[in-house]
Amino acid sequence: MNIGFDAKRLFLNHSGLGNYSRNLVSLLAKQAPSNNYLLYTPSVTAAYDQFTHSPFKPVLPQGVLSNLLKSRWRSYGITKQIVSDNLSVYHGLSNELPYNIGGFKGKKIVTIHDLIFMRFPSYYNGFDRQNYRKKVAAACANADAVISISHQTKNDLEEFLKVDSAKIEVHGQSCQEIFWNHATQADKSIFQKLQLPNDFLLYVGTVEPRKNLLQLVQAMQTIDLPLVVVGRIKSTYGKKIKEFISAKKMESKIIFAENVSNTQLAALYHKATCLVYPSSFEGFGLPILEAMVCECPVITGNNSSLTEVGGNAAIYIDVDRVEEYTNAINNVINSSEDRKKLISKGLDQVKQFTPQSWAQKTLKTYV
Repeated sequence: MNIGFDAKRLFLNHSGLGNYSRNLVSLLAKQAPSNNYLLYTPSVTAAYDQFTHSPFKPVLPQGVLSNLLKSRWRSYGITKQIVSDNLSVYHGLSNELPYNIGGFKGKKIVTIHDLIFMRFPSYYNGFDRQNYRKKVAAACANADAVISISHQTKNDLEEFLKVDSAKIEVHGQSCQEIFWNHATQADKSIFQKLQLPNDFLLYVGTVEPRKNLLQLVQAMQTIDLPLVVVGRIKSTYGKKIKEFISAKKMESKIIFAENVSNTQLAALYHKATCLVYPSSFEGFGLPILEAMVCECPVITGNNSSLTEVGGNAAIYIDVDRVEEYTNAINNVINSSEDRKKLISKGLDQVKQFTPQSWAQKTLKTYV
């Protein structure tokens, strides 16, 4: 088959949606190497050069106008090109399809990651909320199949946008193969770079209000281990956290790690006493899966899709109650037996999210 993808975020986004796109497209090429994989993107970057070679083919805007108006090209101009390229399938990997994709007779697929902009509108400005809603609603209406990355997102699609349940397929995603192969591929240089002790706690995720890092830092006042924070810091909220750390003289206790590679992150997961992932809401919650694959116990919020990913293999807390962070962390620190049980349950839980099963589910949707 000739399979096309909206690959803007594959080339230009270095975190969540970009990781999803790169992981899935790479796996599909391994599972079904005889297909042709066309990656429609406004531009490419050297960072992901592996996607510019066979079996992948980047497709960029053609003509002066399309190059000048690249956002319009993604919303409308791509359709003309995918018809010309004789695709069997076009897959919007990140919540949108061209508005005029009805002119394409092949199968139209869109992945919807979450509707956080509708469930928590205060986190977004009015223009972004309206724009996101318009794109997601149109994509779901035009798609032959809607891939939801969790049952939580499926429920939100039905509740907020009235998407037909029969059109939605839930595909719990997987994580990069580097995490599954952590024993041989982890980069342990990160321990020396950060001068880490043998025992530490780990937080992974963008530093923004929804992720509740401030509550975790508050809980850390009575915890004897340091906390390593891996994630992009958004200015206002990040500043508030750093001011708290300074006021409480916790600088040696909270270690901010920047530019951490996936091989280094795998090493951190494998070594950490536990991952604390206290988000208020997620469409999936990939760090939970990454941690369990790397035999790292998990403490997370008792909400949204987090319980889907964690199953019976995580400790769940009310993310608004700082004392629950403290109690859960101390339980993991003080009981090696509990840690072992969590690790064992985690290794069973992740069998639901293997790369092979994720790729096979997606290929079945394309047929």
